[in-house]
Amino acid sequence: MPIINTDNHYLLNTKQLALLRLLYRFRFATSAHLAIALGLKLSTINQRLQILLDQKYIGRNYDGNYKIHGKPAEYYLLPNGIAALKQYMRDKCDDKVLHNIYKDKNAKPSSIAHSLDVFSVYCSLKERYGDKLRFFSKSQIYSYKHFPAQLPDAFIRLDVNGKQKEFFLEVIDPNKPFFLYVGKVRRYIEYSDDSSWQDAMKTKMPTVLVVSGTIGTQVRFQKQAARFLKRHYEDEPKIYTTNTEKLEAIVNPGHDEIWRNAEEPEQVVSLQQI
Repeated sequence: MPIINTDNHYLLNTKQLALLRLLYRFRFATSAHLAIALGLKLSTINQRLQILLDQKYIGRNYDGNYKIHGKPAEYYLLPNGIAALKQYMRDKCDDKVLHNIYKDKNAKPSSIAHSLDVFSVYCSLKERYGDKLRFFSKSQIYSYKHFPAQLPDAFIRLDVNGKQKEFFLEVIDPNKPFFLYVGKVRRYIEYSDDSSWQDAMKTKMPTVLVVSGTIGTQVRFQKQAARFLKRHYEDEPKIYTTNTEKLEAIVNPGHDEIWRNAEEPEQVVSLQQI
């Protein structure tokens, strides 16, 4: 149902609210991300974005440097958009997440880039798996206590022959020290050992998927992860890795076997086979 946020703003329809909701989920987006997520033409997305910009529901990062370097505009929520979502989503959005979103206008380029990288992973998976995929961003899992204390970038469910496979997603941020991601392997081992997920959900711990920007970073992470996992002597956690180039190719038939078991890197499988 359409809603009005203030007396001075246009009526927002459900299509425009869907854009705001995606910005809540991923914090930042380009028009290309939004077009893939909603299955719409870029021209349609740009029209809707312009209306939301004009009414100050969303903001945009774009200047001469973006144009010179062929870099797309980045969109984010403004206070009017946050207020609209609070009215539209009600208890489906977290107040602490919304409070943090107020700061997005001044977000660092590295934080924006990471948000876009996570959205890109979602777009690749959505184009390949469609309605069989459910992708919950960090904003969506923020308030759930059975997730790791240091939240993954996303929680994923994939329907495979009527059964749900579950995954934690980590996208390696090249702007952060590499040792932080090695440390996450230790934390996932500790998380598995304390059975937080198993006790709360009555299922095995989700497999950890790690996406690197380059093959070199992927190999480096695999070696470090294997070193810790082989000392653990337990079945969980399972960690699989890939890189951006391979991930972007999965939309093509026969190109979805891209995930390498960190302990057995010669083994390459599809997400359905994990």
